[in-house]
Amino acid sequence: MDLSIERADVKDTATIAELCSLGWRQTVLGKLSEEFQAKNVAEWYNYDRVQADIKKGNYTHVAIMDSKVVGVIGGGIMEPGTG
Repeated sequence: MDLSIERADVKDTATIAELCSLGWRQTVLGKLSEEFQAKNVAEWYNYDRVQADIKKGNYTHVAIMDSKVVGVIGGGIMEPGTG
């Protein structure tokens, strides 16, 4: 098992979107309706939005295990006054 941490790259957009939507859905499981979850996933974790967020630096690093993206981290100030 080979694990490394690398900068997030737009080539990983689909996997980052999948990991983030899955993680968010697990967090709200049993708390929010499926309809609300689907709406939010479509808004926040769609391919174009995630790709734009990678380019802006909102997703900063990925964990690579055996040549596959298995984790992602990001965050920080998205615009003045928010975080």
